[in-house]
Amino acid sequence: MAMKLFELVGEDVARPFSPFCWRIRMALAHKGLPFESHPVAMSDKSAIAFSGGSDTMLESAAILERWRANQAPYLQASGDLDHPVDPARLGSSDMGNVSLALPTIHPFVAICGPGVPGHTVEFRDAAAKPPADEATLLAATLIAQTAWDLLAEPTLVEAAWREFRAARG
Repeated sequence: MAMKLFELVGEDVARPFSPFCWRIRMALAHKGLPFESHPVAMSDKSAIAFSGGSDTMLESAAILERWRANQAPYLQASGDLDHPVDPARLGSSDMGNVSLALPTIHPFVAICGPGVPGHTVEFRDAAAKPPADEATLLAATLIAQTAWDLLAEPTLVEAAWREFRAARG
């Protein structure tokens, strides 16, 4: 089954203008992975409409388990714990929408101490400090490791899709 690549386009649907779409296209071509392009026009409000929040988030247990396995050595090395995120402290997220279309995870890597809510001056100030840089690099590493696992292990992808289909009914 070919992956679906949703690409932001202008008037010419044959020429996606987002550099992110082009990067993904090049990566898929490099890996020889088949995909179907699905152009989405900037003006297509129904395709990009806000759903109202992330209270519908469906996290893939199969993918999240792999993320946590990749995360474990870093947590053991730092002595940090994997604290659950308080849903009351979260804002809306388009990941809730994405999770209704395909197996998804929305892990969090803290850039500052507990009790600092996002979208605050304290959070902004913390984001400009070295611990935030380190946390961001760790998050990027974990994303890459988990993505590699998904590319290298078709059974993991199959398990995630089975779980997704069962959850969606």
